[in-house]
Amino acid sequence: MLKVHNIETFYGPIRAISGLSLEVPEGKIVALLGSNGAGKTTILKTICGLLEGQPSKGTIEFMGTPLNGLAPEGIVRLGIAYVEEGRPVFEELTVDENLLMGGYVRRDVHGLQRDRDRVMSYFPVLGQRRGQLAGTLSGGERQMLVIGRALMARPKLMLLDEPSLGLAPMAVKEIFQILKTINEEGTTILLVEQNAKMALEIAHEGHVIEAGRVVLSDQAKSLLENENVRCYYLGITGEVSASGLKRHRKKRWR
Repeated sequence: MLKVHNIETFYGPIRAISGLSLEVPEGKIVALLGSNGAGKTTILKTICGLLEGQPSKGTIEFMGTPLNGLAPEGIVRLGIAYVEEGRPVFEELTVDENLLMGGYVRRDVHGLQRDRDRVMSYFPVLGQRRGQLAGTLSGGERQMLVIGRALMARPKLMLLDEPSLGLAPMAVKEIFQILKTINEEGTTILLVEQNAKMALEIAHEGHVIEAGRVVLSDQAKSLLENENVRCYYLGITGEVSASGLKRHRKKRWR
């Protein structure tokens, strides 16, 4: 569904992404893992066209359509939705109005109503709060709202950036279960997540990012069993070997 080939992205003179390639198969959940500053958020913003003039090199294709040079609203219309880190909502609008804003590029009124009902079936609390100002919601409720707002665009591919950040464990568990359901019902997901264990438990595939490059790609189950990943990202101590990583990156993991 999504093919990213050999892209480079710069912030001014600083190269944040360096020759990165990855693919997201249709119908799958793909997790991006990496430490802070590895370039995960930059990858998502580059795909969505949010960094003007980027990527400076390489190509991005979505279902065979090149994304290079497209404006963000054009990329949304193609079927990609981005759930930004930090749970940004329109605080002075109601929950219901925030959801409708998610479908701004659509013109099918009846379809919007059906999708709003669908979102509220995923997140019943949003139905209970539909007339409440979004700025008064809890952190977990805001996260549900921004995911629901993205779904209102009826995306084929959803990009999520750190959906569990700062949330209570019960809220995280609920949101991840909903993401799994959303995927099972047909939406492909590219997930950046600090909680590597939970991400890999719902993902089908994963990529480990270091310094703007992919240094390891594998099935999610295999990454969960990889000693390097278990030590560095899952917090499970044990002997660390570099055998599971590309040879030219071994020293970075010792």
